[in-house]
Amino acid sequence: MEGSLYERLGRIESIGAVVEDFRDRVARDDRIKQKFARTDLGRLTRMLIDQVCQAAGGPCTYTGRSMKDAHAGMGVTSGEFDALVRDLVATLNQFRVGKSEQGELLGVLGPLKPYRRSRFKPGRNTFARDLSTCSGAHEVDAGPRQRRAARARRC
Repeated sequence: MEGSLYERLGRIESIGAVVEDFRDRVARDDRIKQKFARTDLGRLTRMLIDQVCQAAGGPCTYTGRSMKDAHAGMGVTSGEFDALVRDLVATLNQFRVGKSEQGELLGVLGPLKPYRRSRFKPGRNTFARDLSTCSGAHEVDAGPRQRRAARARRC
């Protein structure tokens, strides 16, 4: 299927449905729901829709804070981040988003990953690669140690 990622994802209507399901899934997830206990879920939904829409090449404009600023002081652990990733991939799979589109979407969302300290060199421990292990996309720019770790945490 040709066209922009935004079009292949089904435009704003489909993006909205995916984001709403993802939001609900996260709100039920005992591993991470406490991080969203005091969050205005309506506002979060609107911001996520705009963020995904813009990242996918759609006409939306994300006006929220940077991921670094938005998550400052939240103390997001690796386990919590991994749970969020698994919830996103489960939602994408439920909506039958193709593996190619999943990989492309996760790649464009990669720079939005909240800053976390990493023992790996910058650029090597990427969000897209972390997510690709769950979505079935190919691992990129990963050394043997990272590939082994990625295989160990597959979704």
